[in-house]
Amino acid sequence: DGRSGLGITALLTLVALQLTGSSSLPEVGYLMLIDKIYLASYAFIIAALARVVATSWTGEDGREIREVAREDRKWGAILFAAYAVAIALSAAWTFQMLP
Repeated sequence: DGRSGLGITALLTLVALQLTGSSSLPEVGYLMLIDKIYLASYAFIIAALARVVATSWTGEDGREIREVAREDRKWGAILFAAYAVAIALSAAWTFQMLP
C-alpha cells in the first residue's frame, strides 16, 4: 500500500508542479523542453505504478520476496535508464534546433 501511495502522491505532485509552472509561461503552439520533461516524468511514474500493481499481483503466487525484490530493482533500473535517455534525447533535440 505504501508503494502505490508514494506513486500516486508523486503523480499528484507532478500535476501541481506543471500547473503552477505553466501559469507563468506564455502560451505557445509547440512543446517546450519543460513540457517534454513533464511528459517523460508522467510516463515514468505511470510505468512505475504499473510495476507496483504487477508486483502486488505476482507476490501472491508464492514466489519468494527476494525474487520479487530483485525483479523490482531490475525494472527500476530499466525504467530510470529509459527516463534518462528520453530526457537526454529531448534536450539534445531541443538545443540542436536553436540557432
